[in-house]
Amino acid sequence: MPDRTPTRDLVQAYRLGDQDAARELHQRFVGLLYRYAKGRVSSKDRRAMDLSGMVQSVFRVFFQWVRKPGTSINDTAHAGNMLKGMVKRRVINAAKRPDRPPPLDFDIPDPAPGQWDKYQERLDEIERFLAAWDERKQAAVRLRLEGHTIAQIANRVDTTPGRVKHVLKRFRDEFGRRRQKTGPE
Repeated sequence: MPDRTPTRDLVQAYRLGDQDAARELHQRFVGLLYRYAKGRVSSKDRRAMDLSGMVQSVFRVFFQWVRKPGTSINDTAHAGNMLKGMVKRRVINAAKRPDRPPPLDFDIPDPAPGQWDKYQERLDEIERFLAAWDERKQAAVRLRLEGHTIAQIANRVDTTPGRVKHVLKRFRDEFGRRRQKTGPE
């Protein structure tokens, strides 16, 4: 069996900016998560769901989470269980609302091989843009990027669904204008 870098060490390397560590983490878990999602969805529902996109959205959230100070991953099982729990929640939410539109498109490329730098740059660009916004508005945008519904976001940030829609539209419009005006940072 080949030597594998412990997951905890890969997470630490990723926090320090090592994109190869991010690729290794993605490679280590992507098959497991896709199979897990596929196993939780009936063949009929699979046709209506984008399981690959669902798994990629889980990685987006996971990589944002591990960059935060004070977060820790103990081992491969801990990371795998955390990721599977995130997939499970997304599958359940998608099954409840199959007509739900995908999260707002902020032009974030999938973190595919060769795209990790662009992916991380876009997330960093969004974070810098959000820094000027108050915490509730930031939370609404981040929750939407994680795939939560308008109602779930309204409940979590203690506001109305109409207000959440307004905040998300404002973000999409202002962020889009900024990108058109200045181009990607």
